[in-house]
Amino acid sequence: MSGYTLRKHAFILFVGKFLATALMFVVPLVLVRVLSKNEFGIYKQAMLLVTFFTSMLQFGITQSLYFFYSHGDDNRKLISQTFYIFLFIAALFFLLYWAFSGYIPSLIKGLDTQGVIRNTGIYIGLFFLTFFFETLLILERQPKKLLLFLVLDNSARTGFAIIFAFIYNDVSMILFGLILYGLIKLAVVVIYLSANYGFPMGMRGISRADVMKQVRYAVPLGGGRLIGDIGRKADRFILTAFLSASGYAVYTVGTLRMPLDIAYLSIGNTALPRITEYYREGRKDLMAQLWHKVIFYYCLFTIPIVIFCEGFADEIITFLFTDEYIEAAAVFRVYVLIYLGYMMARGSILKASNNTRYAFSANLYSMISGVALGIVLIRYFGIMGGAASAVLASSVNVFYQVYKSKKILNLSFGKWLPWKRMIIITLLSAAAMVPALGIRLLTGGNIYRLMAGFAIYSLVLIPLMNWFRLISISSITSKIREKIEGVKR
Repeated sequence: MSGYTLRKHAFILFVGKFLATALMFVVPLVLVRVLSKNEFGIYKQAMLLVTFFTSMLQFGITQSLYFFYSHGDDNRKLISQTFYIFLFIAALFFLLYWAFSGYIPSLIKGLDTQGVIRNTGIYIGLFFLTFFFETLLILERQPKKLLLFLVLDNSARTGFAIIFAFIYNDVSMILFGLILYGLIKLAVVVIYLSANYGFPMGMRGISRADVMKQVRYAVPLGGGRLIGDIGRKADRFILTAFLSASGYAVYTVGTLRMPLDIAYLSIGNTALPRITEYYREGRKDLMAQLWHKVIFYYCLFTIPIVIFCEGFADEIITFLFTDEYIEAAAVFRVYVLIYLGYMMARGSILKASNNTRYAFSANLYSMISGVALGIVLIRYFGIMGGAASAVLASSVNVFYQVYKSKKILNLSFGKWLPWKRMIIITLLSAAAMVPALGIRLLTGGNIYRLMAGFAIYSLVLIPLMNWFRLISISSITSKIREKIEGVKR
């Protein structure tokens, strides 16, 4: 396609994902100010079911499109059969959900309102049916259309949730608003598929062999993803059985997800093709160098952010979610440590060397440890135990993958990771935090302490990083000027 480049596509996808994340981040910030703590907890319990089931029900079908979609060929049959597979799974889910929905209140403490349970199930089915559409737009290589979709889709979802929250102040009605959003999105997707792929194709034109071929490819991917999701969400499911809805609300606020994953994916996906080339050439030394470079870039922003969050957790939580959730700050201080594992670029070497079986094993061990640790730690330490179990289970996943990467590259312990630069970044960030914490001695609201603390932290840390040649301020400013001049021309 004319004008298409991988870098341009990746950049627009990054922008779209960032804007989509920012829009969805607005929802809990508004809801904590509209709903009671108990109602907000019920909403988050419902969303836990939504995120888990919409991801689990795919069974890798969405990812299979990357393999089977063919540019320049007729993909009408593939798109139709994918939608039919999704429709079959959704129908099966509806039947099982209605059959077992009566057990949900006994499994999830607080989620006992029939209207909330019913609307959650309906929304899961509708949201799931259109889940593959974003992947389809990525495969079509029309980044501007993808960006428009991401912005409009998440704006609509955010808008419906917030509007219904303000009008009705009721979780079941918020979910009803999301159901309306889901119906509109489904209609738009069907119209788009009809216009661009002659959808729907008759069932007779789709062979059983083709369906089974796609399913056989997808199921192993879906199995690994399911195991990973269970491991990552084990703490939340266990907590829903022990905590009231209001207690779960505090926990979800404390386990606030920062949009660092978007930056990880952007850098990692850019480096992965080159690492793969080095592997095919047998250049493990260059693989290690580039892997360390990616980790270094991750560390440059991850370690300073984590240390700042540790120092200003109270201000961050109360500014975003009001003083009512101050107890979530302690949970946040524990949970934010999970990003120190994420910055290790754990899957890069395994993917590049076609050793993805180790990633599956890592997810399996993470799931087992997450469930075991979650049951024990949550029973004795409550929400703090939940946060600790999530961090420890993630650490098991990270350590296993990074250790296997070390073995693949034949690295010694000293050359396993870029230890020196990691330590320097940590020490410089800790040193910059000392004067920043001094702002707490001054009076003023959370927002002023937060802004002043961040300003001081940045003004001290950035020159220190420049001094130790971790970054180059002059190089960054010159590149910015070149971009500005290029836009002007």
